[in-house]
Amino acid sequence: MSGWKFDPRHMEELIDPERYRRERPERWFDRLGIPRRARVLDLGIGPGFYIPWILDRIDSPDQIVGADTRMEMLQRARTHLYRHIGRSIALVQVDEPMLPFRGESFDVILCAHLLHEFHDRAATYRELYRILRSSGVVWFWDWAPDGDPALGPPIEHRIAPHIVLDELRHLRWTAERVVIDLPDRYFIRARKS
Repeated sequence: MSGWKFDPRHMEELIDPERYRRERPERWFDRLGIPRRARVLDLGIGPGFYIPWILDRIDSPDQIVGADTRMEMLQRARTHLYRHIGRSIALVQVDEPMLPFRGESFDVILCAHLLHEFHDRAATYRELYRILRSSGVVWFWDWAPDGDPALGPPIEHRIAPHIVLDELRHLRWTAERVVIDLPDRYFIRARKS
């Protein structure tokens, strides 16, 4: 298991305008198919990079929960979101892998660039299964092992997509790799079986 953690001293890189130009979420975020009335968990919210694109796709900011293990990330997310959307969303500090949410709480769970950070992926997958509604979906996207080593975590900490798919299927998830045009990343959609 990897467990490599992003250094929060570099959190401004996560909301740098260059990242927006490089990733261009407006081009691919619709492919996630977030329903307008969905309750969404952005797990590992960091400073809130993806929140504007989530907000564009749902009816109310009250439907979003941002969670992170580090308080400094949540504080930066609050500041970033007030500056860019004029309000905040529910922000929750969590411990890995246990998540403080009731069972079947979310329609959509987003885990962006987190797989390599989980200390115990199997335990985390079980928790996500518990809090996901029966018709819900979890989106994982992370750094490809053969991607640009200048971006993301060190190559030796990246988790190959076939490993993630095998782990999810072993725990009775229905999971598939989805091709989305975002260089150096891979996407996996997972549902309860």
